[in-house]
Amino acid sequence: MTATVHPLPSTEVPVVPPRVGKPWDLTDFEGIVAGVRDGLDLEQIAAVIGRRTNSVPAQLRKLLPHDQRGAHGDVARQLLAEHLEDPNYDWRAELARPAPARPIVVEQRHGFAGFERDDLIPLVHAVLIAGSAVPEEMRSEAVKIATVLNLWHRIEEFRRDHLYQRPGMEMSFDEVTREARQWSEFHNGSRLYGASHPWSEREYAYF
Repeated sequence: MTATVHPLPSTEVPVVPPRVGKPWDLTDFEGIVAGVRDGLDLEQIAAVIGRRTNSVPAQLRKLLPHDQRGAHGDVARQLLAEHLEDPNYDWRAELARPAPARPIVVEQRHGFAGFERDDLIPLVHAVLIAGSAVPEEMRSEAVKIATVLNLWHRIEEFRRDHLYQRPGMEMSFDEVTREARQWSEFHNGSRLYGASHPWSEREYAYF
């Protein structure tokens, strides 16, 4: 029987490029520029400057104008090659040029969305108790924002306190609490009522 001889696993230690882990300096960028001018690819450039191949593209992009730094891999190398064909292209100036400031975007909010959460509590209550005195669209938006932001519990508490603290209020705290809950349920749609509004000014003068 012939014995099968298996090769021993390789004990060769991978060669680490000499400049791995060291800060990038002008010498590295000069090497990139020289390599691009000589038509070398990214792997060859990395070998020349003593860096890992995957670290070169990000540094190469720093030599491009800011509006082209979104290019990746060989596309960035080709762009730099085109720029270097121009004898007036100053890659050192591009390298030193600070990134443009990000534009400040001011979000414009209108209607109920323009108010802070705490300010919406009395505002929604005021709109809803105004009834037909305000447009139906506004009342609908008030209900919508209260539902989306889950404000009904706080609006209910606001209404309870609003009623209980009114001068001449004869209802007990428990009665006011119950009525505030029913008022909230009516407006947020969690309870179905008949066609007439149960909290009309005719029935409840403190409305």
